[in-house]
This record gives sequence, C-alpha cells and structure tokens, in this order.
Amino acid sequence: MRVLTPVLAVALLLPVASAQSRIGDVILTPIPAPAPARTLPQSERSDVPAGWQEILGRVSAPRTVNLPAGSRVNVIVDDPTRTGAARQVLRISFSAPRLSAPYQIVFNPSRLVPGRTYGVRSTVTDRQGRVLYASTAYARLPQGTRTALNLSVSPVR
Repeated sequence: MRVLTPVLAVALLLPVASAQSRIGDVILTPIPAPAPARTLPQSERSDVPAGWQEILGRVSAPRTVNLPAGSRVNVIVDDPTRTGAARQVLRISFSAPRLSAPYQIVFNPSRLVPGRTYGVRSTVTDRQGRVLYASTAYARLPQGTRTALNLSVSPVR
C-alpha cells in the first residue's frame, strides 16, 4: 500500500495525456469532451420535409385543467370561405391528460389556396365526443416555414 500511494500521487500530478495510462492493473482512459450541439438549418430538419410548413404551440385554458380520461384535443385549420365538412383543411387530434397541451402541425402548403386567409381553432372533447372546451375566436394561420401559435380555449356550457 505504501508503494501504491506514491505511484497514484505521481500519476495524478502528471499532465493528462490523450492516450491511455496504466497504473498496475488499472487502465486510465481520458474522457473526451462532448461534441458541441449542432442546430440544423431549417432546410436540414429531418422531421419536416423540405417545402413543408410547421406550426408549434400550446392549447391552453384560462387556468391549468385536468381533463377526464379519454379526452382529445383537436387543432383545426379552417377555410372560412367554405361551408360544411369542406371547411376543414387540416385537423390533428391527440389525447391529453390536461391543458395546457403542446401541439405540432406539419403540412404541405400546397393544400392551401394562395391568397386566402385561413383560421386556426381548437376544441377539447371527452371520450363520448362532447365538446368540453372550444376556441372563442379564430387565430389567423401564420405564414412561414416554422412558426409558433398558441391557442386559447374556454369551457363550453
């Protein structure tokens, strides 16, 4: 033990080399520094196809709300110049245990008619499909390849 202590002290005081060091039966390997995180330019994002649009945001109630089991959050892009089922251009639906809930829509802008203004709204339904919360107003569909849009919902009475 007396011989090992000075050997360890010397090994710890020596400058660190990039190669492995051996002390008796122990091999010391330096830990390499992690590579810096790389942010991808929009054109290189692997989860969004080139030329497509992405909208990120949150659907929120006036306060945090725990939703009943089986509740679904719906985010809908509407064409206000149409009526009926044709009015809905895009729709995503996902389960959520509470509000506020994050959402993401990725779509091909060729589904939209140039020059038209589109509205985004949200509803929250229970397991039976009854509307619990809904947007009280449309939010204008933002332009751009990657945009943020938070949606507010209020209780439906």
